[in-house]
Amino acid sequence: MFSYIILYIQEKSILARFINLCKDALFTFLPFYFYRIMPR
Repeated sequence: MFSYIILYIQEKSILARFINLCKDALFTFLPFYFYRIMPR
């Protein structure tokens, strides 16, 4: 049971890290995207 809880916490931390990575990629990509589609 205890090892299951530790595994669950590790799983959640991996998921949180993945979400943070996606968020960073989104926030670095979006300004470039908007800059490209914005008319001068």
